[in-house]
Amino acid sequence: YALGIDRRLRDGLDVGLEASWRQLERPYLDLLSGAQSGDARQQLHRVYAYWTPAPRWAVRGEYRYQKEIYSDDFPLIVETGNWGIFDLRTHSLPLGVRYSDPSGWLADVAVTGYHQSGDFVVTTSNQQRQATDTFWLSDVRVGYRLPRRSGLVSVGVRNLFDTEVQFQDTDPQNPQLHPQRHLYASVSLMLD
Repeated sequence: YALGIDRRLRDGLDVGLEASWRQLERPYLDLLSGAQSGDARQQLHRVYAYWTPAPRWAVRGEYRYQKEIYSDDFPLIVETGNWGIFDLRTHSLPLGVRYSDPSGWLADVAVTGYHQSGDFVVTTSNQQRQATDTFWLSDVRVGYRLPRRSGLVSVGVRNLFDTEVQFQDTDPQNPQLHPQRHLYASVSLMLD
């Protein structure tokens, strides 16, 4: 189930709310009893605001809450370790500012606060543990928009201050954040 509402409060100020809930059956293979399935419930809620106080400036703020609960019989096994997740609760608060110059240059600065807590199991010993971490990450980017808006070339740094975090991502193939400083370059082209 999902619900979303977007509203323009006035010229240059947009706000919105999104909420989604889903219940899944995750198949797995138990070597003793054959094919099984485990329940999983996921929630994602977010509230956001986008504001353009001046023609060259944009400000954004958002609050996100994500909750994931997995079956006691079949926790989500983490690909990068020897443990699994029973439940995970993540609060995040991304805040950002962008400057866009008419010449095509732009700069982004963003900070995101995280608070994550969860119940885990060490698969080798079947011990259950609780863990919590709270931290802030900073990201920066500079870019150049190509003429006629035909593309964007940018360079940036995620986790600018190389903040150490104990964050569990439930989808390591598509990470929400970078636990170490990450330099990147990007080229996006619009082909007609």
